[in-house]
Amino acid sequence: MGIYLNPLTKAFTNRTGEKMFIDYTGMPAIMSGMVNNEDRKYIAVSRPRRFGKTIDANMIAAFFDKDGDQGVFKGLEISKNPRVCEEHQGKYNVIKIDMSKGIDDFDTVRLFVQFL
Repeated sequence: MGIYLNPLTKAFTNRTGEKMFIDYTGMPAIMSGMVNNEDRKYIAVSRPRRFGKTIDANMIAAFFDKDGDQGVFKGLEISKNPRVCEEHQGKYNVIKIDMSKGIDDFDTVRLFVQFL
């Protein structure tokens, strides 16, 4: 099923060079105000099917991941916000779970959740 803790930046960096890459890296700047905020323990990023939820999740994980290559954000929108980069970029352990992979290996969702 993959790497869960600090999944590195590979999944995101593979996309930044694509012709159709749209820079949504400003999203962590918005989310940074929610990190360590007791009023906002969970953040939901929702979009319609095929509108980039996975690449957004990979980008968010890459930004906050303390083991990732933070150089991948150079020249992107988030790099224009040095305060957020300094305070939050590469500072957290990230747990990323791709719910679309592996769930078919379990008879019920409950068994999948127990596995996690």
